[in-house]
Amino acid sequence: MISQLSNQDPAVAAQIEAVFQVSYPFEALLLNVPIAQFPPMKRTKQDFLHASTEFYGFHADRILAAVMEVRRTKAYVHLQSMVVHPDYFRQGIASKMVDFLFANYPAQMYKVETGAKNTPAILLYQQFDFQIVKTIQTPEGIEKVGMERKGI
Repeated sequence: MISQLSNQDPAVAAQIEAVFQVSYPFEALLLNVPIAQFPPMKRTKQDFLHASTEFYGFHADRILAAVMEVRRTKAYVHLQSMVVHPDYFRQGIASKMVDFLFANYPAQMYKVETGAKNTPAILLYQQFDFQIVKTIQTPEGIEKVGMERKGI
């Protein structure tokens, strides 16, 4: 079940942080980036508490199994981040989250960024007709791709 998360609630922010902290080391490994130098690992509970983005969670047996962070602008919807707890990898949860995004955020354009070496994420987004439109080099030296999909 997918529902909006109240990230301003300290307990919920802590749950969001926990899923991020256990999930992102897997992406860091895919990208060949030391975990301590991977920017998403530096996000704290305070960052989630004060975020202006919207968070959605996928719960499996009352466990927060995945988190999606969305930022809406007048021009597009940006899938800011999406993480799945490793215990729930390869169960179709990320696909359900993307379906939820499209169903609940009608837009002219959708955008997402991911690591250029994160093949599972790129393939997921390509299944939903996202196209790579740019390559980005972060200040930390991580290569990312920007992907877009036209909406309604």
